[in-house]
Amino acid sequence: MENHQKYWDAIANHVAKYDAKWFSSGFIGNETWFNEYNRRRIIKAIFSAIPNKKYNSILDVGCGVGQWTTLLATKLGAEVTGFDLSPKMIELARKRSTMLKVQNVKFQVMNVADMSFENGSFDLVNCVTVLQHIPDKQLWEKAIKEIVRVTKPGGFVLLLEAAPKKFRGQRKRGDLYTHLEREYVEEFEKTGTFFIGERKVSNALSLLILRFGEGLLYLHAKTIGKKRLNFYSAEASGYKPKSMYPSYMFTIVLAQLMEKFPLFKKLDGEKILLFQKSKHH
Repeated sequence: MENHQKYWDAIANHVAKYDAKWFSSGFIGNETWFNEYNRRRIIKAIFSAIPNKKYNSILDVGCGVGQWTTLLATKLGAEVTGFDLSPKMIELARKRSTMLKVQNVKFQVMNVADMSFENGSFDLVNCVTVLQHIPDKQLWEKAIKEIVRVTKPGGFVLLLEAAPKKFRGQRKRGDLYTHLEREYVEEFEKTGTFFIGERKVSNALSLLILRFGEGLLYLHAKTIGKKRLNFYSAEASGYKPKSMYPSYMFTIVLAQLMEKFPLFKKLDGEKILLFQKSKHH
């Protein structure tokens, strides 16, 4: 796990170089319109998937720089605890929440497979693209047990992970360790939760189209001057030259059609999995 911590510390150092506007979004990745658009889409999908009820205590697993921690705190009004394996990430998360003046949050350095919280501490556990980065199967299983342990009876666990129906490639790819949707469901159900359902956020084809469109937009921007090249970057998204909007909108509309077209709905991509812990567990 030490190497894993160093890896995320290095990413935190990279994130820290972004300007205040980009850093305030809390999104980890290149500051492009693709990532900005994708971030807004994921936020909408997650908050529409969270069951509509009052939450007092929420846990944000693998919180990174605290994007979800602060969003959950401001949108749901609950006390939200975020933790991450990386001390550098937690340092940035604290700085960011102070900058945004969000007070109902707190951050800790912790390992998801060995949490120090008491049993049944949280009404809702939010876990966005965390479990898919755990390289060891036993640690992955232990992390799931820990997540369920700290969830209150009757509470919810919301995941956003790469969880395909079946493999169409390697299980391990870079820092991504893919588990099937069936494996997530089976492992969570072993621990006293039941599966409520899934919601796709995107499919592989729509993401490919967005990436391709991003590349074309970048080449287009380079040919018409540095100022327009800034439009490609989310940090300067306030500048919107008319000449670039047709290709920008065409790419987004085409990607959205690929997600709704029946033939492509079966394609795997990012998905939300929602579980509820048994009230008697």
